[in-house]
Amino acid sequence: MVRNNINATGFDAQKVSQGTSLWGDRALIEIVTPKKSLDEQLLPYFETDFGGYINTGGHVPQTLTITSGDTFFRVVPVNTREFIGGEFVDLIQKADNKDEDDSSSRFKGFYMESSNVSDLFRSQAKEYGRIHYVNEQASRNYNESGIIWGEKSSAETLRPTITSFPSSSTFLDLPKKFGPIDYLYDIGSQLVAFQETKISEIQVNKSITTAANGGENLALSRSVLNDPRFYKSDLGSNKRPESILVVDNEFYFVDEDKKAVCRLSGQQIDVLSNRKMSSFFEDYLTDINVFGSITRSKYSLGYNPRTKELIISKLSGNELFDQTPQFAYGSLNPEYLSYESGDVFYGVNESNPSNNLGGGVTRRDLYPYSPTTLAYSNKSDSWKTFYSFRSPRYEDVDNTFVSINENLDDFIWIHNAEDTNNSFYGETYVSVFDSFLNDNPRTSHVYKSVSIDGDSSWNLILSTDNESTQITNFVEKEGTFYSDVPRTELQGGTSHVKGLGLASSAELLQGNKIKFVFDKPVGGYTFNTGNLTQLYSANGGGDKALWRVLL
Repeated sequence: MVRNNINATGFDAQKVSQGTSLWGDRALIEIVTPKKSLDEQLLPYFETDFGGYINTGGHVPQTLTITSGDTFFRVVPVNTREFIGGEFVDLIQKADNKDEDDSSSRFKGFYMESSNVSDLFRSQAKEYGRIHYVNEQASRNYNESGIIWGEKSSAETLRPTITSFPSSSTFLDLPKKFGPIDYLYDIGSQLVAFQETKISEIQVNKSITTAANGGENLALSRSVLNDPRFYKSDLGSNKRPESILVVDNEFYFVDEDKKAVCRLSGQQIDVLSNRKMSSFFEDYLTDINVFGSITRSKYSLGYNPRTKELIISKLSGNELFDQTPQFAYGSLNPEYLSYESGDVFYGVNESNPSNNLGGGVTRRDLYPYSPTTLAYSNKSDSWKTFYSFRSPRYEDVDNTFVSINENLDDFIWIHNAEDTNNSFYGETYVSVFDSFLNDNPRTSHVYKSVSIDGDSSWNLILSTDNESTQITNFVEKEGTFYSDVPRTELQGGTSHVKGLGLASSAELLQGNKIKFVFDKPVGGYTFNTGNLTQLYSANGGGDKALWRVLL
């Protein structure tokens, strides 16, 4: 039933009753169902490509002219009646024989409105974008622990959809109590999310259900992202995404607040810093204090595929701090450069007897944060060594370990390719190692000799909290270098005085040397005399030096 409209000439009720209406001609009828009036909050608003912006004065420009809508005006094939003998002939004809049908089709092209761009396939292409509704209570929410995703892209269309966010429900919020999300990594069918104090796994298009017996089942899900599964340890990235390193789907990261260097592998988090190095990392994983000024530490991680080592360097992220002597170990500091063969190196924890660093001052006093790079060996599952280099960026390039010099951004160094050991960024550094003896610490120990198996001897320093001595001379016996352990050389000590026996005679030789003959053989001793020694008389002079003898 159609409501009478007297303004529709030729289609009103009067013309129909007179039999002269135009309804029997080629009339194109559009059936429109008017929508009910909606509340302002329910009215849809669509995005268009007609630009502008909003400021405090309103929309700019104030008036927009839209030249296209949501339909296409194009030629559409229409099955129309033929005009014969002054009248339109119906397409559907009734034959005298019920088994026959004289009806026929007659398609002609007419311009009409259509929601499809073509008749070859049904198209839903529109000239407008996402739909929006008015929300008078809406507010902007900055959620650092939320994830939002776009539409799924299809290789069969040229229209990118990955940047389209069609629904306000395409998001997943992680608990805010664990802090912001610092890092997201895709390992196939799941995402690994690093928050400040927690790490979680998020299944993609899958969900995990827990059975009554405690077992877990993986099932397909219509949801893109499902509820996260958290690791038990309360460890996270501590707002340091630069400290996260991924190697073969294993994650290495630093949690400074927990004083932990960690490895995430499978369903387990290993705290590597607890492996006989927890005391060291208590001091190492801290902010940097230089002359009362605090700067935030940064940790650069890398993996050397040749040596199977995790490399970690500590930086401040502030060029001024990183180039001061306290942090310039291995980069700008001449105290650690140009060591020649035979030089005695006093470790970073030891006093320098020559006092060229100042009376009673140790290198550790001058360089409290050096060295700043150390390595963890995956072969031995232990902390292996300190290194003299430091870099803000390490990379594994086709199984080649490279790094960037912190002072020269365009300088890339290839590691393990140098001809000289312990050479980095064009500088050669001294090699030194510390060995700790800590068995039965409550028991007093007496060490009488030391030996080195190798092709040459080393200069050694032996020290405790109360005693210290150096060894620079070794005696080679059958490919092994031996020396006795001298007494302490600390100022005021007398235990370094060692009796050899009674001298029966003394003879002055060439070169201002003196030959002593003892009443008993002393050649079996492997004692260390050093280069310059004081000779004392036990009879007449007490502790008075009689000669300075070069041995």
